[in-house]
Amino acid sequence: MGNTTEPSLLVPGAPDTHKSVSTPGRGSKLSIRRPDTSVRAGEHVRLAEALSGVRLVTTAVCLQGGAVGDVIRVRNLATRRVVRARVQGAGYLIVEN
Repeated sequence: MGNTTEPSLLVPGAPDTHKSVSTPGRGSKLSIRRPDTSVRAGEHVRLAEALSGVRLVTTAVCLQGGAVGDVIRVRNLATRRVVRARVQGAGYLIVEN
């Protein structure tokens, strides 16, 4: 029985980040897919928020790391407030309302 790998379903165009693990007594390997971390704690990122049809973009610092689609806590450097934002890509987040 061969080890087959499915294409990444997490992020289109993302690098292949799976790890093969041996299963005891089976002789085959189990493939576990892990998403790349798009942002890391302490990283400065662009933070966008849409208010009444106006899109505001500012700089924030991540308080947590996360991959695309994750909701993490970030500190808006202009206001010093902590908000929750969804990771859109490397270094870019959108405030969750």
